[in-house]
Amino acid sequence: KIITGGNGFISYAYIYEESNVKIYQNSVVKIMNRNISTGTASEIAIFGGKAIIETKQGSDSFIVSSPSSTCETNGSRFITEYKNQLLYDNLSYCLFTVLEGSIKIQNNISEDIMYLKSGKTIVSTKNGKFLQLDTFKSSTEIQKTLLEGK
Repeated sequence: KIITGGNGFISYAYIYEESNVKIYQNSVVKIMNRNISTGTASEIAIFGGKAIIETKQGSDSFIVSSPSSTCETNGSRFITEYKNQLLYDNLSYCLFTVLEGSIKIQNNISEDIMYLKSGKTIVSTKNGKFLQLDTFKSSTEIQKTLLEGK
């Protein structure tokens, strides 16, 4: 389990999978492995904060779990951020922004699945909804979109 403070930062690599993970300030992350149908996958569970994950194409699957969703990738670079501040009508949520490649996201409540490609951002809420955002909107526009998407 890794907990970073207000000025904290950690970066680590999975040498076998050639994957890199950067965890930013005020984050709580647990590192583990998961058994999947094709073998094992490296996994992080994010309970708060922000991480950037970069995996190499052709490597084993990499999984990011949060209270609202599960993301699986192979050969991508993306940002994930879990907010448990209960904003927006008491909705906690996880943001995913794909910088390169693609990722598969499944909402843990509704079990809906989304596939995201480079340049796309999605919000997965703890009440089972997906909300697609323009990647470079201002934070005011993000709040407005979340409130409209209830």
